[in-house]
Amino acid sequence: MQRYRPFFTTSKFISGLACNLIAGIAVLLASGCASPSNSVVVRLEVSELGAYSVDGSLVERTALKDALLAKRQDGKKLLIHIVPSSKAKYEAVEAAVKAVQDSGATLGMVGNERF
Repeated sequence: MQRYRPFFTTSKFISGLACNLIAGIAVLLASGCASPSNSVVVRLEVSELGAYSVDGSLVERTALKDALLAKRQDGKKLLIHIVPSSKAKYEAVEAAVKAVQDSGATLGMVGNERF
């Protein structure tokens, strides 16, 4: 009776390759989960009424880009997390995305896993 041998133990080369691959993926996942220390993270919320909040402070649509630029610190990247209400209008979220793009910041969407 022949014993079952998993594919990754059939040779030392394949076993080493599999371990290196798994270790590499783990490092990539861990680095993606941590917020880089050289960036400033700003929370931009869009309410169902179309109101904007930057780190808890209400901001008019026309002043949104300037409010985001004011959060930038010397030598650090600006990372904006847009958190739209599930009932926010498309146009309101689109204006928030445009303000982030115009400010030169990196965009992150929070909550889109609900859709």
